[in-house]
Amino acid sequence: MTFLPTLMIVVACLPSEFFDVLLRLNASRPHDSVLQLQYFLGEQKYLSLMRICQESIYFLSAAITIATESLYAMLIQHVTSLVEIVR
Repeated sequence: MTFLPTLMIVVACLPSEFFDVLLRLNASRPHDSVLQLQYFLGEQKYLSLMRICQESIYFLSAAITIATESLYAMLIQHVTSLVEIVR
């Protein structure tokens, strides 16, 4: 469930990148980002590197959220089973 919004963000950002590779049109398309981060690098020169970093941040944050929520669910299950044993 958490990876679905992350996937939607990634898919929303990528069409301009794919069109630049597949369809070499003589029209400039904006490279918009979901998160407006400030890098201290040349934006046009390192655009693909910045995209890779942003997309990995999206997936890592989703994976961390899923891992935290699953550990919390296991903790709740463990506590409730201990309460049943004591009762």
